[in-house]
Amino acid sequence: MQQTERRTYNMTEETRRKLAEAGRNGAHKRTESITAQVEAAKELTRPIELVQIDDCKFDPILFTNLPLGEQTLDAFFSNEGGLPKATNLIIIGDPGAGKTTIALDIAAQVMKSGDEVLFVSAEMQRRNMKKYTERFSKFGKIKTLFLSEYDDQNTYTVLTEALKPGYALVIFDSLKEIFDTMRGCTGNMTSQSEKWISSLMAKHNRGENESATYTTFFCIQQVNKSGESVGTNSLKHALGGTFEVRKEGNLNFMRFEKYREGETDRKLYFDFKGDDGVRYNQKRWELDSKAREAEEMLENGKPAEEEGFKNLFQINEEGMVAVDPPDNITSGEFVPLNGEDGKLEGLELPEEGVSEEEES
Repeated sequence: MQQTERRTYNMTEETRRKLAEAGRNGAHKRTESITAQVEAAKELTRPIELVQIDDCKFDPILFTNLPLGEQTLDAFFSNEGGLPKATNLIIIGDPGAGKTTIALDIAAQVMKSGDEVLFVSAEMQRRNMKKYTERFSKFGKIKTLFLSEYDDQNTYTVLTEALKPGYALVIFDSLKEIFDTMRGCTGNMTSQSEKWISSLMAKHNRGENESATYTTFFCIQQVNKSGESVGTNSLKHALGGTFEVRKEGNLNFMRFEKYREGETDRKLYFDFKGDDGVRYNQKRWELDSKAREAEEMLENGKPAEEEGFKNLFQINEEGMVAVDPPDNITSGEFVPLNGEDGKLEGLELPEEGVSEEEES
């Protein structure tokens, strides 16, 4: 076997001294650079403003929510009804649970009122979207920016130009892919990209665009192993709520984990069996609303008067409770309220939602 010749290089003391000095100089320069950045950050670029809200003037349009055309959706997104303007929501959830589909379905609902929406996709190409619209044709009317078509351009500039006209709703899908694209073209760290995106959203929240539109943002984001959204606090603080889309067996639901405009931890079940979009389980939502109302009455110490209780749960004179679709009983039919064992006869509701078997 041929042996490889090994060479040994002996450094002189002078060489060792020069290498050590170069290392110290490099470390010193890096320290100076970091110190300069910290010192520069101390310099204010604009004066501090201490705000008293009572002295502020607001455009009344800012507090007029976007109607979604679905009673259940309107109730889900705010206590007043509708999707709030100038609000930034992050959408997280299990793979395949329907995050993008839900976001696009809501965008299509917003468009029905004549408002403009924009879908920024860093994950799909035109062919993918075409296949998507074969199932949900109304998505084909949504203006879409495919970031993969601008690999040779600065992503910051592309997004700035694309958002200039002003939109009622903008969807980022997904934030991680957008950040990766930014890092590829500029070399910036993800934290820097997050700060820039937060600043861009805040600008359009204020209506600083060509149409003076107060923009709401849906930010679809991936989750880590513990199920939490990926991102730093600088991004999370720019968000008004965390919107989950999850799978539960053969059921799909969405709920707010954190939200400033409406209820949290309340599930809205849905499926993809609509004629041209998502079908939201309005009946299950209404039953849940009635149960919450009855619970609130008891917590407040108010007696559940017999007549009021009957009206709340639509009980007729024969003690029968009204049942509407999507249960397996025809609309307008009544079933006995109490059986021999004190349970509801003729109607068994699942613990959560309506299964596919019950819907068929």
